[in-house]
Amino acid sequence: MNSFFQRTVAALLPTAVNYAPEAKEAKAVAHQWLHALAYDFTPFAEYFLNITE
Repeated sequence: MNSFFQRTVAALLPTAVNYAPEAKEAKAVAHQWLHALAYDFTPFAEYFLNITE
């Protein structure tokens, strides 16, 4: 992995921990968020962030 990707995942991990489903790693959530940004998909947990609005 390139250093930009590694640094970005490391920056997202503290927040991703709060959204990682049981038995899943926060790193996987951070990877999914980056993938969503790169390909213009809806990020995982966006629904849960907006559910109270």
